[in-house]
Amino acid sequence: MLQTKLNTMQFNVSADSGVRIVYTDVYESLSDIIIQGLKYDFDEVSSGCCGTGLLETAFLCNPDSYVCSNALKYVFWDSMHPSEKTYKLLFEAAKSDIDFLIAD
Repeated sequence: MLQTKLNTMQFNVSADSGVRIVYTDVYESLSDIIIQGLKYDFDEVSSGCCGTGLLETAFLCNPDSYVCSNALKYVFWDSMHPSEKTYKLLFEAAKSDIDFLIAD
């Protein structure tokens, strides 16, 4: 429903306005990374690198928190935010949509 509504909105936007609307499904890409963690060279897919990795987010993951020795092996930085490596993989999965947005 959301994708249909966004397509309708895009159709109704003036071509000379410079506005582009794109729907990108990051859920499917993130699910694939979690399910096939070894394919992406992750050792840990269910907890985060910072703190216990099960509850801490934002300020609860701070300079006094335990941090894993290699964040590249973790899908998540804390209990809900993807790691830098995961964000890079998500960007690569959405790159064609991003290229469309910035194309002239």
